[in-house]
Amino acid sequence: GEWPYRTLQDMEVLARVERRLLPGGEVTLTAEQESRTRDLGWLPTEVEQRLGADRNRNAGILRTILDLDPSWKTVVFATSVTHARELAALLNFRGVRAAAIWSDTDAAARRHYVRDFNEGSLQVLTNYGVLAEGFDAPSTRVVIVARPTGVEAVVHILQLG
Repeated sequence: GEWPYRTLQDMEVLARVERRLLPGGEVTLTAEQESRTRDLGWLPTEVEQRLGADRNRNAGILRTILDLDPSWKTVVFATSVTHARELAALLNFRGVRAAAIWSDTDAAARRHYVRDFNEGSLQVLTNYGVLAEGFDAPSTRVVIVARPTGVEAVVHILQLG
């Protein structure tokens, strides 16, 4: 039809999305990092890692998750392995069941965490470089993209309805 996304949403094949932005961190790029950013179209790894270490930015991400309905499942796309692990640890410290996965996570452990997330014993799954298109978790209610998209350092919060 004329509006395929709306048609698929009406059929409940695609989710309706409410998008919010959190302020991003501010980073200063060296001349070499600016050049790489222009050439590649995304921020260099070391800049993403600096964003992941930004306490104010992380406090906003944590506050957002803590303010959600505890029954809502949330997937977080972190800026690095360290960022994914730290967010999961901070959430667990605050009483929110969370786990972190990344490409070097043992395959059996990764399946275990994804299963726990889908079955409800984990509220938040943080990840770096693992989950992407095709990840099937129908119970997901919120997606937080804390990793820069292109050269944007803002945090995208997608609430699925």
